[in-house]
Amino acid sequence: RVHSEMELWQRIIAGHEDVPKSGVAPFSDILFFGTLAQRQELISLMSKNFQPVFAPILRIALNDSNNAIRVQAASAITVIEDDFLRRSLSLAASVRENPKDPSLLLKLARFNDEYAGAGILDKDREEDSRSKALEAYSAYLQINSKDQEARTAVGRLFLRAKKYEEARS
Repeated sequence: RVHSEMELWQRIIAGHEDVPKSGVAPFSDILFFGTLAQRQELISLMSKNFQPVFAPILRIALNDSNNAIRVQAASAITVIEDDFLRRSLSLAASVRENPKDPSLLLKLARFNDEYAGAGILDKDREEDSRSKALEAYSAYLQINSKDQEARTAVGRLFLRAKKYEEARS
């Protein structure tokens, strides 16, 4: 368990895998108040271990006063987008091979849904990801229609697309 921001930073620098993913406030502190080397290390770590919760920090880094930080953040986002695309295609291929596997359909739906909502993808990829999430959730719900969490996710996706009638149903 991490007890302080300094301990958190030391775990980040050491590359520990068990760095908490829920508390990104210390990450923003590092971005705003850290040295150039610390900020670069933070962006590198977030890029290598990307979680959608890191997206706002990377977006802030895109507007940093230091050009090196802006360039590194833009490069990190490009790498993350490319990794997302690769993983999405791999999951989609698994679903094509096993189209009736509800766990694969749900995994594909959640993956696309999570990345669409992260705010890291460009607008076209974000829209495409939402569409793929809806498609996978719909296929999943044909098999498991009582999953309220999946139904709620579909409703939320319809709301974001301003398809209010579909969201209501």
